Amino acid sequence: MLGELFADEETRPGEPVHGEHAVTGTLPTLQDVVDFKEGTGAYRYGYYRFVEHPYLRVLKRKLTGQFPFRNCLLYCSQETALIEICGYIMQGSSECNIRTLNPDQIFTSDHFSKFFPPFTPCAVTEINGETGFRNGDILLFSLPEPSHSTHAAATLVNRAKTAGCSTLCYSAGTTDLTGIPEDQIDYLILPLAGDDRYISGSAVLSNNDRHMTALRERHKRRGPLLSSREAVHFLGISKVEKPKDTIPRIKTRLSRMEEGERCFLFPSGMNAIATLLDLLRTPDQSQVISIGHLYTDTYTMLRDAPCQGKDTGNVFLNVAEVEKLPDLLNEHTAAIITETITNPLNDVPDLEYLGEIADKHNIPFIVDNTFATPQNCKPFRFGADYVVHSTTKYLNGANNHGGGALLCRDRGSAEQIEYYQSQWNNRMSVPEADILWQNMQDFTERMERFNRNASRVAEFLENQLTVERVYFCGLPTHRSHETASKILDGFGSVISFTLADDSEKGLKSFYDSHMQAIKKAPTLGSNQTLVCPYTMIAHYFEPEEWLESLGLSRYLVRIAVGCEEDIRPVIADLATALENVSRTA
Repeated sequence: MLGELFADEETRPGEPVHGEHAVTGTLPTLQDVVDFKEGTGAYRYGYYRFVEHPYLRVLKRKLTGQFPFRNCLLYCSQETALIEICGYIMQGSSECNIRTLNPDQIFTSDHFSKFFPPFTPCAVTEINGETGFRNGDILLFSLPEPSHSTHAAATLVNRAKTAGCSTLCYSAGTTDLTGIPEDQIDYLILPLAGDDRYISGSAVLSNNDRHMTALRERHKRRGPLLSSREAVHFLGISKVEKPKDTIPRIKTRLSRMEEGERCFLFPSGMNAIATLLDLLRTPDQSQVISIGHLYTDTYTMLRDAPCQGKDTGNVFLNVAEVEKLPDLLNEHTAAIITETITNPLNDVPDLEYLGEIADKHNIPFIVDNTFATPQNCKPFRFGADYVVHSTTKYLNGANNHGGGALLCRDRGSAEQIEYYQSQWNNRMSVPEADILWQNMQDFTERMERFNRNASRVAEFLENQLTVERVYFCGLPTHRSHETASKILDGFGSVISFTLADDSEKGLKSFYDSHMQAIKKAPTLGSNQTLVCPYTMIAHYFEPEEWLESLGLSRYLVRIAVGCEEDIRPVIADLATALENVSRTA
């Protein structure tokens, strides 16, 4: 099926790292990495939040061929598409009104007032008189509008455009654009049609190239994604099986594993984090203090995204700087966020100390527990208020599922998130949940092998003359080993290292070596061992000074050790690659 659909695509070498619905793909050589980052090479497969799955690309081509718009983005629901577009338009703005043509539309004031406090929708009541449109406002209208004729609606849309408003048109089912020219519509939000009530999805169509490019980047970072399994359904290639009640089962199991009050499932791990920060931050209380080197997209989101027109300045501390934290907390602080094991240098923050500080100052404390997993650490025991996971990683393991989880310590926080999901329909899809549940069944035994294998690989690397430094918190030589031994029951399986020949030539000699047991792909938590040139993938465009401030080598290698029952072929691949570095030195 895949070969027939995509035979006409010009794509570079690479392959999916697990079947038809793979969420990542290989980058076989260092030059492939460079071409990918510089946009000179197109790849059929890649990490699912940054390289759209082929089925999603086919669905987008179908929609842009059907409607008079050249740009298309796919979201997990129509409601989520709307809130993401509004969030994009409103970012950096302190004054903005959402105007509607009908106050009884499906998106009511209740949807907006909770999550955009300064921006409550108000109806346009006069057609021939003063409408109150202002530059920067948003006009939200549907097709068809029951209280206005098509001509009257078109007149108001034209007035809104003339006044400098953004025009958002959504459909409750109809796709007839008669009477309203497409050049008057900035964004058309359509529900995706399917024959299964368990599946939702939405397409956003636009001819505004500049704004859609920016919205596409926001979409990647925040992760409210339509999955490839849903795309297959909307393309009519296959139908979704009757749900197996896996979503409540996953929530119950994760809550028990993490010892949390409630669990909520999202389309991606980043979407869980983005949603939580949206709920915790307000214009007057938007500061987030991060501890340690966060996952790249979490860091970028905090660095680049002000909160509704008023940015009170986020703070980024190294793990070794936590003693500064009490002096930095103030009335503007909305949250403290960290990761159990940081990426890629394996620093481990003292969760117990951070939890005490957060509790003393009544500041929400967020821990991303993806790297450690609940098998190795339970952050709620150390005072965390929220725990986040990318379920794509260790919990699933097979590189064939995309999703995220957010867990709460208390019932009050859970009610707020439950209200958000009920209003905005921002959830993990049923097909993705079914796969996750299936793959979670042997999680405990897989995690034991992850821990054991990583220790063996780290010890091997530390004894190689061609390796300069190994970053793995399970090694006694690591700067966080003492803290890690205190709060972790296992050290996970992500290892980073630098070569003695810490140069592009040295990295190329290592990375371009032939590997049989290791896949060259930029993700982690996979049952099969993966390797990537981490800094070149995650921070390719960052200046040298910035990398030095974080202690990151541009040529750092990251190995995400798998849970193979026999780790010896993996070590053999590494030995061969390191010998190749010696020969080419």
